[in-house]
Amino acid sequence: MKKIKKLVLTEKLIKLLIKQSREQNLLCCGINESIKSILDKKAQLCILAANCELKTLKITVRTLCMLNKIHILVISDKKKLGRLCRVKTFVIACQKKKCS
Repeated sequence: MKKIKKLVLTEKLIKLLIKQSREQNLLCCGINESIKSILDKKAQLCILAANCELKTLKITVRTLCMLNKIHILVISDKKKLGRLCRVKTFVIACQKKKCS
C-alpha cells in the first residue's frame, strides 16, 4: 500500500516538474533535441522511457548522462511520458538549465 502511494506521489511530482519546465520553455522533447542538450551540458534532468525499443539508445543516453553528471529518471511507459509532455509518444525528454 505504501509503495503505491509513493508511486502516485512520484508521478504527480514528475507531472508538475514537466508542466513547470514546459511553461518556462525549459523542456526539450525527442531524441535529437535531448541528446543535443545533454552534450551541450544544458540538461539538468533526463527522463527516459523504460520500454524504449532501441536498447542502444537507452545505453547511449544513460552513458551520456553519467559522463555529464546529469540526473536520469526512468518512467515505465513511453506513452505515459508522451502524455505528460503533451505529445503523442516520446522516449526521452530533458529539462534544461536556466540561462543566467
